[in-house]
Amino acid sequence: MQSDALEGLRTAFGAEDIDTLSAQHNLASVLGATDPERSRELALDAYRTRLRVLGADHPHTLYSLHSLLAATVIPEPYADAVAGYQDLIERRTRTLGPDHTTPLPSISKFVQRLTGLGRAEEALPMARHLVDRRSALYGPYHPSTLTARVRLISVLAALPEPPTAELMTATADIVRYATTTGERSDVTELSNIGNLLRQIGMVDAAVLVLRAALQFAGQDPGPHTQTALLVEHNLAAAIAATGDLAQGRDEFSRLVPEMTGALGPEHRLTLRARRQLAIIASKLNDPSAWSDLLGLAEIWRRLCGEQSPEYAEALGDLADAAAQRGRPEDAARYRDQQQETGHADDIDAAGHI
Repeated sequence: MQSDALEGLRTAFGAEDIDTLSAQHNLASVLGATDPERSRELALDAYRTRLRVLGADHPHTLYSLHSLLAATVIPEPYADAVAGYQDLIERRTRTLGPDHTTPLPSISKFVQRLTGLGRAEEALPMARHLVDRRSALYGPYHPSTLTARVRLISVLAALPEPPTAELMTATADIVRYATTTGERSDVTELSNIGNLLRQIGMVDAAVLVLRAALQFAGQDPGPHTQTALLVEHNLAAAIAATGDLAQGRDEFSRLVPEMTGALGPEHRLTLRARRQLAIIASKLNDPSAWSDLLGLAEIWRRLCGEQSPEYAEALGDLADAAAQRGRPEDAARYRDQQQETGHADDIDAAGHI
């Protein structure tokens, strides 16, 4: 349908007509999941044409730039994503105003990108600004405000010394607003932030957020099986991290066959759940854990290759388990193999890729 719309507009009004370019942009968005290279070509061409025909400050041009940067495509003349986002936000704010619906999403994406680049200190003022403005504009219960709070927690957690008090306040706000709002909350956002809290050691807060996410996952109509299973996975991991290994083992023992049936035996989430179950079993001195970890390492080697972060993580799990079993020579051998993959540094202290 998008292709037909594009061809019809192009035939009737020409390739540079404003509606033709909108149809081209929309087709690029639709193709993103199935033909990323074609999607990239169409989106870049639409942006360049909009830039030439409509000008750099036109809302359609700026929307194209926002979409490209969100898809990690850096158009000329920007040297990198940071330069692109800075110019995009300046132009959107100047031409549309600071509280327009478009500058704030660009700020949100920029905060996310800076955090991913390890520049959380730079992102923090913008993350706080985002929460303030969306709370004032939409109210504390709006899904956009929830997303802003999620961004803030992500930034705070990524700081060299995460401020525990502010994190606890932000987490309490998320749980309170997410569980009382009449709007539909983003289950994946809640799940991800719960998992992040677990990784930095705030496991009690993680359990609260993930239970809120599970509440919404259960209320969601439609085929959201994978989303619900992701929430349950992260909640089970958080429960185990509180020290309740037995309950964590029981939860993952239930989840693994469910995921296998719903997603397949070699789906990434199924394998992540199997990994958690094997690690917990190893800590509980279950003799089956060793063979499970060996099997997972072989699967990751076959699926992703010997130079992949996934295989590096599996080798690290084997090294930890060997050390726990009193086999230091095996532990050293697996650790050496992990270093040889070149990806040992891509795995953080929580063992998360």
